[in-house]
Amino acid sequence: MAHASMAMQLDKDVLSKQGPGGFYEFWKKSLTAGDRALLDEFGRLQRQAYADMAKMLEKDAPYGI
Repeated sequence: MAHASMAMQLDKDVLSKQGPGGFYEFWKKSLTAGDRALLDEFGRLQRQAYADMAKMLEKDAPYGI
């Protein structure tokens, strides 16, 4: 996961300024199928965690923080 985070950050900070392409997708293609599946599942769970956190904040602080 640390390598994925580093690849995404490199893609965002440096390579995206050079136009479309994407280092992250290039890097991800070099992974084994099992590693890609693990990374995709982690991403799915991470998005779900953000959504759950947003729902909890909305429920616990309906008038904002």
